[in-house]
Amino acid sequence: MSGSVSLGRHVTLETIGVEVFLNVDGIEGAPAYDTPVSVQARVLRQDKVLWLGDGSHTTTVLTVWFPQDTSPLPDHRARLEWEDEFFIIEQVKDVKDRNATLVHRRVRCRRE
Repeated sequence: MSGSVSLGRHVTLETIGVEVFLNVDGIEGAPAYDTPVSVQARVLRQDKVLWLGDGSHTTTVLTVWFPQDTSPLPDHRARLEWEDEFFIIEQVKDVKDRNATLVHRRVRCRRE
């Protein structure tokens, strides 16, 4: 039997590090990132416990809203650093107003 339960969630304005993707290491095949840039963003952290057949597993998912004037504005290849942990971006959504002007960018990511 499998299932999940949410352990907690909170939304706050936080300082988060944005690391822009540079390239892939030709020898090891690992991604290389630029020096992190600290930006202010609204962060929603969700911790869940997943019950799997062979035991339980805790997962952390972040949803982060970046204002349109954030620099750098992270894309799907960037990596985020928050509370001494790294997060890989899985989904990017640009939210625009009626004039098609960017209001903010929402990203969902999982712990690396």
